[in-house]
Amino acid sequence: MFAYVVGLLMLVQSGNPIASKDDIKANLDRAEDLYYEAKFNDSIQLLLRVNDELQSKPDRLADKVNTKLQLALANIGLNDTEKAKSYFIEMYTLDPNATLDPQKISPRVIALAGDAKTSMTRIRCQAIGDDARNNLRAGNAAAVRKLLSSPDAKCIDMVAIGPEAAELLYKTGMEAYKSSDYSNALLNFQAALKFSPKHDLAAQYVDLAQSRIQVAEERALIQFQKDFDAHKLKEAAVQFRLISSFNDNKSSQAVRQVSDQYRKALTALVESWNQTCATGDMDAMNDIRTQITELLPEPSFGEDIRATMKPCNPQTLRADATANRQVNPLTPAIAEVRPETKPDARTVPMMNPTNQCLQIDFRVAMTRLKTRVEPEIPREGRPYIQSNSVTVRVKIRIDALGNVISSETPGGNPIFNTAVKNAIDRWKFSPAMDSSGARCVDTEIPLVIGPLTSR
Repeated sequence: MFAYVVGLLMLVQSGNPIASKDDIKANLDRAEDLYYEAKFNDSIQLLLRVNDELQSKPDRLADKVNTKLQLALANIGLNDTEKAKSYFIEMYTLDPNATLDPQKISPRVIALAGDAKTSMTRIRCQAIGDDARNNLRAGNAAAVRKLLSSPDAKCIDMVAIGPEAAELLYKTGMEAYKSSDYSNALLNFQAALKFSPKHDLAAQYVDLAQSRIQVAEERALIQFQKDFDAHKLKEAAVQFRLISSFNDNKSSQAVRQVSDQYRKALTALVESWNQTCATGDMDAMNDIRTQITELLPEPSFGEDIRATMKPCNPQTLRADATANRQVNPLTPAIAEVRPETKPDARTVPMMNPTNQCLQIDFRVAMTRLKTRVEPEIPREGRPYIQSNSVTVRVKIRIDALGNVISSETPGGNPIFNTAVKNAIDRWKFSPAMDSSGARCVDTEIPLVIGPLTSR
């Protein structure tokens, strides 16, 4: 013990606290050596210091898991199985997929870790069950309905809460039905039947809601065709979105029918653009660009078709058009935008002269954020962030329409990374503009997750 105290004093006097990555790794190695020397108390004291230091380092998941494992093993060495089990629970809370090497860990220890994982699952399921009952009492039909498609459903006693949940969903469905929101009504009636298959009224209203949706869809299809044929594109877009709202399955026959007409018209305009690009007729190109913008029923429609639009450089086109009306198709650039043309949420993205995205600091990018979706933290990750904050760094690309088209979360905890990525993929930004027009953007956003995020 005296030697250990002297060692600690030497660390303090050296002015080299456990802070850097190498120090943490070195101390974890040292703690493991102490464990194998049967100096369990010394190992625990060193590991507790490492554990405290790691609290402020959200990117060090592997080291945190290793620390919990070593603390569990050291406490087993002291025959304190209850404390060891608590550290195993913390380890599985950090990483539910953590595994123990049977070549290095005894069967008795692996069995204790298995008990800890079972306890963690029981605690988690109890919390899920409490949430379900609270949502029932609060009349939160959306949260109750969401349980059916969630992995958490296995934690719920469906028999116990089934009748009450079915009645809540049926009443919510009736409210939507009376408001002519038949799609939402159908979802609630169907969910009510899953909780209570013998709910006769819910079964009857499933058929009624489906009939209403079919009639409304047929009317919308007829109106869409009239508007589209008359080139009333704004009105046609309203019917397109209405038809889409009737169908969770976007590949349904009705959605395909209207989408095919848009795609056919868009393909013709893009082909016309590519042909006109070679002539250098900037007025014609801007006219086509306006037609494409007016045609799109929603900003993301037909991205695969628009990706085939040739890049065209106004300066090169003018020079070549003056000479022989010929353009080098390999020259990347952007089509001219008339001064009176104002970009809106459906502006068609043009290629820029460098064919590269703008590199923007995240603080600047966030000022253009229009729609923000908060991450839904899985229950197994919530205990960890009750008293700590986790920062997830996300590299994203925003297209010229303001949509997040790619995101990457290098390193960190997969539990938090997936939740954050799923949320940021649904963010919407105002388009970034420079003298060339709309531009795509690359940035890296550090998103902080804390206790409030976990609700």
